Amino acid sequence: MRPDADLDRTESDDELQSYRYTIELGAQIPWSGDAGGARIRFNRRWSELTGAPALASVEDWANVLHPEDRGSVCCNWDRSLRTGQPLDHEHRLKMRDGSYRWYRSRAAAQRDADGAVLRWYGTTEDIHERKVSELQFQWLAHHDPLTGLGNRTLFQKQLGEALKHAAHAGSEVALFVLDLDGFKQVNDQLGHDAGDKLLAAFAQRMKPVMPTISRIGGDEFAVLLPSLASHDMIQSIFETVREALRAPLAGEFPHGCAVSIGCAIYPVHGSDPSELLKSADIALYEAKGSQPDRARIFESAMRRRLQQRSSMLSLAKHALEMDLVVPFYQPKVNLTTHKVEGFEALLRWHHPRLGYQLPATIDGAFQHPDLSLALGNRMMEQILADMRKWLDEGVAFGRIAVNVASPEFSRNDYAERVLERLDEAGVPAQCLEIEVTETVFLGVNGEAVGGALRTLSDAGITIALDDFGTGYASLSHLQKFPVDVLKIDRSFITALSDHRSNRAIVNAVVGLARSLSIDTVAEGIEAWDQAERLQSYGCGQGQGYLFGRPAPAADVPKILAQAPAAA
Repeated sequence: MRPDADLDRTESDDELQSYRYTIELGAQIPWSGDAGGARIRFNRRWSELTGAPALASVEDWANVLHPEDRGSVCCNWDRSLRTGQPLDHEHRLKMRDGSYRWYRSRAAAQRDADGAVLRWYGTTEDIHERKVSELQFQWLAHHDPLTGLGNRTLFQKQLGEALKHAAHAGSEVALFVLDLDGFKQVNDQLGHDAGDKLLAAFAQRMKPVMPTISRIGGDEFAVLLPSLASHDMIQSIFETVREALRAPLAGEFPHGCAVSIGCAIYPVHGSDPSELLKSADIALYEAKGSQPDRARIFESAMRRRLQQRSSMLSLAKHALEMDLVVPFYQPKVNLTTHKVEGFEALLRWHHPRLGYQLPATIDGAFQHPDLSLALGNRMMEQILADMRKWLDEGVAFGRIAVNVASPEFSRNDYAERVLERLDEAGVPAQCLEIEVTETVFLGVNGEAVGGALRTLSDAGITIALDDFGTGYASLSHLQKFPVDVLKIDRSFITALSDHRSNRAIVNAVVGLARSLSIDTVAEGIEAWDQAERLQSYGCGQGQGYLFGRPAPAADVPKILAQAPAAA
């Protein structure tokens, strides 16, 4: 053999050896398969990583694939074998230690001069870090990181698909929207960290009960279910949810939590995703407005009421912006002496064209968290200014009672703000009376309300329980909270002469109050026989058109100057 031939062969062997080292040390694992794909040969690194034999059958290869990936990988491999097209697939491989990592397998066919496949050559490349990051990004795009539930994007996609399927099948879909009652108060009182814990605990508690639940807003969740048009079935689902949430959720929430639920059914309450979701939201609003911890199914009348409420909110905002809100004062009269002993401040707002309007025209604003607070602040400012003016003028106005709505207690500093304003105005605490209804106590903020009332009472402010007898737990409230005055609701006074039961109730309430050293005020007195009967029962004060209609601040000195009988 010629020396130059030996040299050529040596160089070829060196190049082949170098190529083999490059392959062995590279990130890709080379492999090859016969023309039919029945036998596959890997290099030794395959065996080191997976523990599988280097020479494997298709079945051996499939055994080291993740169970969720076997079907798609084998399907793609079969298609490449049938068509001769290249293979390119991402999948998970089981490592020797039992863990799984992501790999990308690619292969191409070697053909003869006639185009027939002789053999397959491929590589398997580790793409684990890149794939995990990609999957994490995809997960975050469709899930809520706090609760692990699907987010609004995923929910809207699922809702659209569910409605398409229902339209094709001629079936229905029930959409439930859930909202945590009192979540804002949790954030305000305990901080956003506590709010996040509540949301996460709520989600974990709900997953076994409602596997399809998604978080679509701050404290708003949604569930899609096959049609449950029966009110009984929907109520059954609600009871299941309530039962799941009754037990403590976390250390900060020993009493569990409550939810309100709105339900809408496709296609009855909405023919597309947007309309159906809007209907469910309206039903949810109705559920929360009637009483927390309730479920409601959408009705067309709800939409009209929502439009009416929106109009009320718009009017309230306008009245605040234009400084049209003013207090009117209705006298409270001693039923024995007929002397005016105080007033109740009632909200009015001045319409430029229609004149002074009753609060019913903006009723929806009193349950709106921000507007209610703004209206309460505006009223308190003007009432204290009127009181300061009367004090300066030597007008003995007695006590002025002020109605306080539930949202005004949403912040923990209500009592402190009232006392600070009294101090700034130079008005003695004994001149002010705070009126609350029993519904204020029934919210999740009940304990905070009780604390605020105790602070005000300790400072010398009178506390009155309004609309007594129309609530849910009047007697327990008299035990738990500082109450100086019971206001007997006008519904019992109107038919006092005609209904024996009303007389018995009023007499019993007055007797109960007297035994607890609590004063009583009867509302809605319009006739002298009503006043006389109430006085005979021992009721201390009366209020109503018989003694005077609500009047502007300028009329208060005139009302006080009148003789008792004329008043």
